[in-house]
Amino acid sequence: GFSHLYGGVPGGQAEYVRVPKANVGPFKVPGTLADEKVLFLSDILPTAWQAVLNAGIGQGSTVAIYGAGPVGLMSA
Repeated sequence: GFSHLYGGVPGGQAEYVRVPKANVGPFKVPGTLADEKVLFLSDILPTAWQAVLNAGIGQGSTVAIYGAGPVGLMSA
């Protein structure tokens, strides 16, 4: 994907993509885990995590999350 806030690599949804500094963030998922167990790690969880960080939500905070989609569920 691409973001003006964080930069990005255009074409991230393509079959192949060149990822600068790929040794910094990505990690290899063990082959013993089913795809269904790690599916949300690639996009949904990071989106929710960034939303929580950007909002300054800390431990013990009370928030209302509108939406029962995957990002809302991961934000909870």
